[in-house]
Amino acid sequence: METDESKWGASPLALLLGAGLIALAYAVLLLPSDAVDAYVKEDGIVEWIGAIGLFAASASFFWLALRSRGRWGGIKRLAALGLAIVFFFGGGEEISWGQRVLGFETPEELSESNAQDETNVHNLEIFDGLLTVERLFQLFWIVFAVLIPIVCALALNARRWIGNLLPIMPLAVAILLIFNQLIGSGFEALLDASPSLFESEYPLEQARFEVTETVISVLLAAGAVAIAGRLRSGPPPAEA
Repeated sequence: METDESKWGASPLALLLGAGLIALAYAVLLLPSDAVDAYVKEDGIVEWIGAIGLFAASASFFWLALRSRGRWGGIKRLAALGLAIVFFFGGGEEISWGQRVLGFETPEELSESNAQDETNVHNLEIFDGLLTVERLFQLFWIVFAVLIPIVCALALNARRWIGNLLPIMPLAVAILLIFNQLIGSGFEALLDASPSLFESEYPLEQARFEVTETVISVLLAAGAVAIAGRLRSGPPPAEA
């Protein structure tokens, strides 16, 4: 059975609006240093927006796992539940599980092996080599939110097969994720070539990475919410 979300095209209006918001997210890096520092610092605006986006994606996939009975097969519902867990973990990791907000200390066992003395997994020394959590996250969104939607848009048989196993992100999300990488690299090159345009105590590469990561999180959340909205507005589930 071909799934509704596998049929989505890329609305020009959605692409235009998304591209404009992405450009605006990077344009903030051109503001005075105080604004930029507040924007990209630990537990700053960018980090919290990213965490909220990941939690929103988690909630959407959890809702899909619960409410898709009769519309999706068991494997696809299990995949939605798995995605909910992955995104919830990512949101918690983004803000070190609220450590700096709640003010609790890092457990001693974790502190000894955490490069930044924080309550999270992604800074553990075991992930300090080639296989970092950031690279795993990058591999995840490239495959799940870029390659799969593009393949499904181009190949009917593939989208029928994959659509019975996984929720498929809208094609617009895949296109905007690619645009995000391009414009992020472009902004970094621009600011690197014109240092006077970037005023911050944070390194340019770090500031750009924080914005790029947050835009990715928000786009993934938008895709998850769109899938949930499509399921909610679709036909009633089949009789058991």
